[in-house]
Amino acid sequence: MYKKLFFICILSLFFKSCKTVVVDAKNSTITQRPVSLLCIGDEEDLLLESNYANNAIVAVNKPVKVIVTTNHFTKKTHKAYTNANSIQSKNINVEYSDSLEKKPIYLSISIADKVSVLDALKEKQNQSLKEYLSLQDNAKLITKISLVVKTVDIEKMQQAEEVFLAPYGLKSYALNLYSKGEIIHRVLFTDTVVFAYNSSGICWKENNKHQLEIVDLVGGNGCPVKTFKSANRAKKKINYFKL
Repeated sequence: MYKKLFFICILSLFFKSCKTVVVDAKNSTITQRPVSLLCIGDEEDLLLESNYANNAIVAVNKPVKVIVTTNHFTKKTHKAYTNANSIQSKNINVEYSDSLEKKPIYLSISIADKVSVLDALKEKQNQSLKEYLSLQDNAKLITKISLVVKTVDIEKMQQAEEVFLAPYGLKSYALNLYSKGEIIHRVLFTDTVVFAYNSSGICWKENNKHQLEIVDLVGGNGCPVKTFKSANRAKKKINYFKL
């Protein structure tokens, strides 16, 4: 029996490692679908990949600050990119070899201003989304993506002083690059290949008016003290005899 449990644990760890790559010294989930920041959906655990089903997107009126880092490809991250590119069919080709002295690079982009996202979730335009989330305990929000962009986009990124995620078109976003307070370039997600992501869970709390609020986004499994992953658990039982 112990040998069987040991085998199951090893197998589980193996499959988990196959579904993740290391980005910025942390595990990111491999995907072949073109996911985007602020998308909300469910993870469908497959054998060798976590397939993220986009169900909604958070609407924001103001640009949200993001952090951009450059990373050198490894054998595993390049394989994840190659698989994603075969599905997304973008005209971005990156050659990789262990013998290359200078490895090609990709970008990781993460939400820096979590408060702005939480404030947006309280606005009227996201009311339907909030109601949907209250019924979906397992829903998560994309807060970081790893992607390949065109060479010109990388060059502009290196020139930019700040980068913001901003609305572009209908229910989609783009990256606006700023220098000296002015936009110098724009990167559209439709022109990129996303091959990995990190998501955050939703944490709920009931305010003093007995209204449910989304108060935090967490990367781990647990919510802060007195907040809950489930909206139902956050809803306190009201003693109407005391009202």
